[in-house]
Amino acid sequence: VLVERGARVAVFDIRKESVDAVVREAAAAGDAECAIAVTRDITRADDCDAAVRETIDAFNSADILVNAAGIGMRTIREDNWNNPAKFWEIDIDRFHDLMMVNWQGPFQMARAAAPHMIERGWGRIINVTTSLDTMLTKGYMPYGPSKAALEAGTSMWAKDLEGTGVTANVVVPGGPVNTAFIPENAPFDRAAIIQPDIMGPPVCWLASDAANDVNDRRFVARF
Repeated sequence: VLVERGARVAVFDIRKESVDAVVREAAAAGDAECAIAVTRDITRADDCDAAVRETIDAFNSADILVNAAGIGMRTIREDNWNNPAKFWEIDIDRFHDLMMVNWQGPFQMARAAAPHMIERGWGRIINVTTSLDTMLTKGYMPYGPSKAALEAGTSMWAKDLEGTGVTANVVVPGGPVNTAFIPENAPFDRAAIIQPDIMGPPVCWLASDAANDVNDRRFVARF
């Protein structure tokens, strides 16, 4: 959606096939030079620094950061939907991996991008979290706390950024979304739940000059 409005994007993911697919989709919406693939690991600070450098090298700037990377409870337990893990049952390595992707990764990306944005006097950090009840719902440990941490972090970053021309805000879908986060056996009609493209309009608005004075806010896409 950003490409359709004239943006040039760097698509960052550890999975090459996913990155390449999104770049092809972006090229179809824009042109062959509107998107680059950045196949790196968001849990590695050096990779986050490199991703920002690659973006600046390709487009002469890195103005908008959308932190949408995330992994869900299926990485804790494949059948977590029907058999939710108690906190004492959670494998510590899986806990660590989820927190690294959902919380530390976005922090590392924001940390890498913010100095460049501040130097230019304009920038956007847009973080995708989750519904407030999900942060506290039984069976969502540690996914809920990882998103709660990102939400709190966003507010702190926004306060640090006041007066710089750079803003930090949160966008959430507002309910279950038709993505791989929801297993096939979940009791949802996938056609009836929220579709991922609902995130496009609020993200594009926050990325525009119309939102220059919008900072430290939280937006629910379905509203």
